[in-house]
Amino acid sequence: MRILIVTSFFPPQNSIASHRPYSWAKYWSRAGHQVTVVTTPKRHNDPMAMPMDSAGFTVVELGYGGLFDKLVAYYKRNKGHAQTASKPTSVSKPGFFKRLFSALDQYRSRRGFFDMRRFPDFSHFWAGKAAKWASQNAKWDLVVSTYAPYTAHLAAYNIRKNGYADFWVADYRDLWTDDHIFKGMHGVVWYESILEKKLLKLADLLTTVSDPLGKKLQQRFGKRAVVIENGYEPSDLGVLPNEQAFAGLPEKIRLVYTGSIYKSTRDPSPLFEAIARIAQSDNGSKLLEKLEILFVGGNIGLLSELVSQYQVQPWVRLEGFVTRTRALMMQRDADVLLFLESNSNGVDGILTGKIFEYLSSGTEVWAIGVTPESTPGMLINSSGAGLVFGKDVDSIQTRLVKLLNDGPAPKNQVDLSILKRYTREGLALRMLDTIASAMQKTQP
Repeated sequence: MRILIVTSFFPPQNSIASHRPYSWAKYWSRAGHQVTVVTTPKRHNDPMAMPMDSAGFTVVELGYGGLFDKLVAYYKRNKGHAQTASKPTSVSKPGFFKRLFSALDQYRSRRGFFDMRRFPDFSHFWAGKAAKWASQNAKWDLVVSTYAPYTAHLAAYNIRKNGYADFWVADYRDLWTDDHIFKGMHGVVWYESILEKKLLKLADLLTTVSDPLGKKLQQRFGKRAVVIENGYEPSDLGVLPNEQAFAGLPEKIRLVYTGSIYKSTRDPSPLFEAIARIAQSDNGSKLLEKLEILFVGGNIGLLSELVSQYQVQPWVRLEGFVTRTRALMMQRDADVLLFLESNSNGVDGILTGKIFEYLSSGTEVWAIGVTPESTPGMLINSSGAGLVFGKDVDSIQTRLVKLLNDGPAPKNQVDLSILKRYTREGLALRMLDTIASAMQKTQP
């Protein structure tokens, strides 16, 4: 088949969201198909860039156009400059306009618009350019778009509507208008809802990452969503340097979190409260001398405020954004990996690619915010990868004291029969088989 993948996230962009469409391009082309990827501009000289072997498929990067190229470049250069100090530094009070723009930026990032999630987005006009390019270069047997942002679906919709593709698969890594973190911009959410329904009415097949998200999509749009989970690449761990991620640093019990922080959804507050309780107990301060918690990533949200609120500065280090290799090494060499999520608004089906990286690392996972009944909670329990605490501060405190007293547990022997279900190659080929079967049913 002649396949077009429409995605904003793609290597060398260092994001967990890049891996899903990359695995399609990689393994579908190896299966003998002619694969082209249309994506947004990438910073190839970025020291944090993620390596990519594009042998066998074509990648086309299209700009946003005119002023938007400059705006997006400026935004990407300046967003997510994580703090690296363990303690917030005191600064002079900013001026009125700085406070105003800071407040507007916080509102934008909370709501998701101009942030690769909700309408409007910088890539809105890119969708038209992507559709135009696709129409001028081939007649496609299949177009696959993946959310977020919504503009990938907008481009694929126009390609399918105008007859330049015979079949369209709309993929959801997260939900769009039902997103439990990014609620959308006040006053335009109603339009987003209408737009999403309009686009998906034309989609031939929906795919998503978990059963709960699939049920939500089916309830909303009356179309079954086939579940193709996120996964992991077994070869990633095999090529990591043998050197220890924390070599040369003081010996500590290290808890590591890699990813973004969102208040009330991906929130370390229960852990911080447990640490604060230990600090106030007899011999607690001495016990906590062994502890270090590292947060790795550029989007730390209100983490500094939470650190100050619970007075856990001595034990928290903000690592900032690191290379993918460095992040995988830290996951491998940590004593515990933190998985933060919530069950807010009934959304218990968030199975990010990160959780599969965690499982493959062999490091014990502590899930905070999710319950044993949630999709990630059931996966962690069934695989024997770690512990699911929900928001039970007492249980977290008890387990943390045991960890500090007894030392870390040996590396986990995760149930391989479960882990094998989630290789990127297997999932990509299963998705391709599912699409081919659905396409055959539509033929006369």
